[in-house]
Amino acid sequence: MKVLSIEGNDIREIPTGTFENMNSLEYLGLMINRIEHLDSDVFGGLVNLKRVTLSGNLLQYLHPDTFLVLQKLQNANLRNNPGLHVPTDRNFINSHSL
Repeated sequence: MKVLSIEGNDIREIPTGTFENMNSLEYLGLMINRIEHLDSDVFGGLVNLKRVTLSGNLLQYLHPDTFLVLQKLQNANLRNNPGLHVPTDRNFINSHSL
């Protein structure tokens, strides 16, 4: 399994295109940072990603299409984001594989 873990690095934002050339990555660990939001296309290029961990961040909102480009995603861990708003009037996450 191809893994990238960027745990506990005080990351506040992830610019679009960051993972553009990481098409073999299968697991991305972004836990225990300070990420507040993710753009809908932030995971572009991660065509083989199966798992992403975003626990222990400051996420407040996720665009419903944030994980849509991740065709092989099986697990998205969003635990421990106390301010994360989960809407009740629409889909929280749009995904082909979750």
